[in-house]
Amino acid sequence: MNILNKEIEKINKKLVEIITTEELKKALEDDKMNKINLIKKRNETANLFDFDSKRHRNCFKLNIHNSLEHELLKFIIFYMFRKHNKELLTEAKTKDGKVIVDIVNLDDKEVYEICVSETKEKFMKKIKKLPKELEVFEIRLEDYSKKLINDLKKLFEKIYNQIKS
Repeated sequence: MNILNKEIEKINKKLVEIITTEELKKALEDDKMNKINLIKKRNETANLFDFDSKRHRNCFKLNIHNSLEHELLKFIIFYMFRKHNKELLTEAKTKDGKVIVDIVNLDDKEVYEICVSETKEKFMKKIKKLPKELEVFEIRLEDYSKKLINDLKKLFEKIYNQIKS
């Protein structure tokens, strides 16, 4: 009887190994499919923008015509998304060339438009020109810490003045 129990135990262990291996294979397959689907989604979103915009993924583009506050807020948002492995475009122009947006989150088909001095009307007019597949978020400086942005601005000015002199 003891020998029979040992054999049954061996068979059970082997079954557990087989089941675990199958579960692992399935999990790896699911993970692979999730990655493939994410790549497809990123490419679908990127294809809504012109070639020059989409070939510079995950590069922070500075627009010198924007205010320093605008660019600082854009960078903070860009940085936080990159820390979470999101794939992004910045200063991305739509295929038709009608609109340039601040940040595109390719993973989630989202656009983040930073408004420092822009009116609500101007913002609404701009987003109406965007592809309907995109979810648009308005980021207003006054909704965030002006103190943080102003402190960073002062720091950059101080550094610039030290370099300049």
